[in-house]
Amino acid sequence: MFLRKCFDLGSFSREGMRVSTSFFALGLIALFALAMPAEVFGAEGDAKVASAPSASDSSESAEASAKEGTATNEDAGTVDSTESAVPGEAGTADENAAPESGEATEEVVEVVEESPFVSPQEALVAVRGDAKVGLGVLATYEERTVVVTSLSALNGSRRILVNTAGGQEVPIVGVIGVKGKDMAFLAVDSAAADLPVAELNLEGKIEKDDSVRILNPRREIKLKVRGEESGRIEIGDVEGPVFAGSPVVVGKQVIGVFSPARLVGTQASSGADSTVIWNAGIVPFSSSMQWEPIDLATMALESETLDDCLSVISQVGSFLKVSGFKGEVSMQRLLVARDRLKDDLARSSQAVEKDNARKKFAFSVRSSTGSVQSDLQGALNNYYSYFDPEVTLLVDLYRPVHEKIQDLNNNLRKADSFAR
Repeated sequence: MFLRKCFDLGSFSREGMRVSTSFFALGLIALFALAMPAEVFGAEGDAKVASAPSASDSSESAEASAKEGTATNEDAGTVDSTESAVPGEAGTADENAAPESGEATEEVVEVVEESPFVSPQEALVAVRGDAKVGLGVLATYEERTVVVTSLSALNGSRRILVNTAGGQEVPIVGVIGVKGKDMAFLAVDSAAADLPVAELNLEGKIEKDDSVRILNPRREIKLKVRGEESGRIEIGDVEGPVFAGSPVVVGKQVIGVFSPARLVGTQASSGADSTVIWNAGIVPFSSSMQWEPIDLATMALESETLDDCLSVISQVGSFLKVSGFKGEVSMQRLLVARDRLKDDLARSSQAVEKDNARKKFAFSVRSSTGSVQSDLQGALNNYYSYFDPEVTLLVDLYRPVHEKIQDLNNNLRKADSFAR
């Protein structure tokens, strides 16, 4: 307030007292020198007081000093009010002010990060087994490069070979299955971890009538889903062949893999009516996937064991004329047992001899099942979860066959029908 009054006084002197004497001007300048602090006025003011200027010079100096003091005070007030009104933003005016001539300016460059993912089509790979070919897609899961495919593409193969579209071999160091699902993750050797990868959507929800794309090497199949059942997305009939493990895409993200229809039993090959374990569909990712390490050799052995069980069950079921089994019987053990029963019954005149012939026949039929029962029991407890639906089906197929064998052992005369 005291400085403002001094600046006002200087302004009044400039307007009304221009004809005053030099002594009055000298007094006014002395008053400024006494009132203003050194940091505002400075050493230059001291020099002006000491030089004792003339009246006209003193008047002009007073006028200039008054102008300079007023401007300085106004600037100081502006800065103070800005700091008070906007806490924490001191210096904003200086930072936003236009640069003076010749002053360098900093150019703001926006940095756009390149996506670490490529399109799923670019990350497509072929998965070749001992007797089949499937597809997969390179991706990153938990900071590791993997190939996502289906277990159907691996089933029955003791070794696999994975190649990119350009022919580069992808070294695989391990196989992890998704428990209860037709899905597998193949761990890629860290030495080849710089391969292009697609983006996975582990939380995507697929609803009825949503559109998806199934990728194949030279084309993609667009379709709408029908719904979801038992963790599989139903898609209905698909035109043209589709490889097991083909990635299923929504937008630019992989949401799951294609799982082909899985059948057990055909009249031509096994003598049993074909039974659908599951229809062709999509196995989606989920946040609650459970893992089980897969040894391909063990998986191939389990698959072969179940195939053998199906073949035996079908042959014995057809031989005993169990409902649902209609195939031609080719098992030599059964054919020999039937022919021997015919001969023994024809040659035997005593009831005891005929009973012995029937017992031999019943034993041959019972022993023809081999280790089916124990194999199925072991499969229920120890096999990979991928085979669970198949094991359950085989147990159901074997049950009426086993009951028919038990009935034959308890009623030996029923063997006579096989000798006719």
